[in-house]
Amino acid sequence: MYGKGRNLLISYGSTKGAIVDALPQMRGFRFLQISYLKPLPAEIILKEIKKSGKVILIENGVKGSLADVIKEETGLAIKHKILKYDGRPFTPDFLIDKLKKI
Repeated sequence: MYGKGRNLLISYGSTKGAIVDALPQMRGFRFLQISYLKPLPAEIILKEIKKSGKVILIENGVKGSLADVIKEETGLAIKHKILKYDGRPFTPDFLIDKLKKI
């Protein structure tokens, strides 16, 4: 877990660097990095989601497949998603801009 804010960012894979770099500028957010999908750490994810305000999934992909896996394993849907599928990596500035709009 990175950060101490009330709102939760969830992601896995290559998005980690941009999210960690952006956190100091995003007050009120913390970041849960999912390290593996099988077995999914569902209890940890559920605990963190339940104590959060907004929950936002950040993923390189069209559909946000991680949100589907989380819903299947925990029963909780993630409403907010920041998805990027143009082949370019996330940047801290891109994330900060998108989070301001949620």
